[in-house]
Amino acid sequence: LVIGAGNMGRALLTPILSSSLSALVSEITVIDPAFADSHSAGSVFLSKNDNPEITIQTHSDLRECTGSFDTIILTIKPQLAAAVIPLLSRHLHAGTTLISAMAGITCARIYELLATSGVNIIRAMPNIAMQYDNGITTLYIPTGSSLQAADAARSNGDRHHLQEYS
Repeated sequence: LVIGAGNMGRALLTPILSSSLSALVSEITVIDPAFADSHSAGSVFLSKNDNPEITIQTHSDLRECTGSFDTIILTIKPQLAAAVIPLLSRHLHAGTTLISAMAGITCARIYELLATSGVNIIRAMPNIAMQYDNGITTLYIPTGSSLQAADAARSNGDRHHLQEYS
């Protein structure tokens, strides 16, 4: 599940949609309010997906989405965190990895807003050059995160320089 299909969301989706990573992902759900407009940048970007191995579902509202997810990537504006993060609780299961690309929102704050346990939260700070296959992502993996969650966050490290702090 990717929440936010703006510049940062598209930058993170670009390597995920590449053929070299399609073995890791077969289905992606993307949520963005702009999907109500089929001409939005996110809509146009996703319509150009030429990887038949990945199915993409889009919704303009998180409440339209059903089921739980193994990985959730948040690329929303930080000021939306308090409104969006509590809505995620119905999409989580024990072991879900939540990767946040929100500047200024700590892992502790995300846990507080989720009000649930058993979720691995990792902060990622990619730069926009990711969408041109020339970017880097810095990860913060808090102590206590599962090794599986850390590996999921690192999964595109073979394509991009990755700087990690813990």
